[in-house]
Amino acid sequence: MAKLSFLDSLTPEQEAYAVKIGERAKAMGIPPAFAISVAYQESRLNPATADSQKGAVGGMQVMPKTGKGMGFDEKSLRDPDKNIDA
Repeated sequence: MAKLSFLDSLTPEQEAYAVKIGERAKAMGIPPAFAISVAYQESRLNPATADSQKGAVGGMQVMPKTGKGMGFDEKSLRDPDKNIDA
C-alpha cells in the first residue's frame, strides 16, 4: 500500500477501519490508498461519524440518493461494511 502521511497518527480503531477499507477496496479493484484517503478526508476514519450537514452518512459519507442507486437504503448505509461497499 502507498505510504499515506496520516497513517502514523491513527488510533488503533482508525487503523483497524483503514485496514478493512483497504481490503474491501482491493477486492473491488479500487486502489486501497485512494479509498482509505477518501474515508480519512470524509470522517477521519470514524465509521460512526455524524451525518454531514448535507445528509451524507457513515465513514465514507455516502449520500442516501447515491446509496439508493447502488441498492442500499439509508438504514443499510449506517452499517460500516455496507457503507464501505457503497
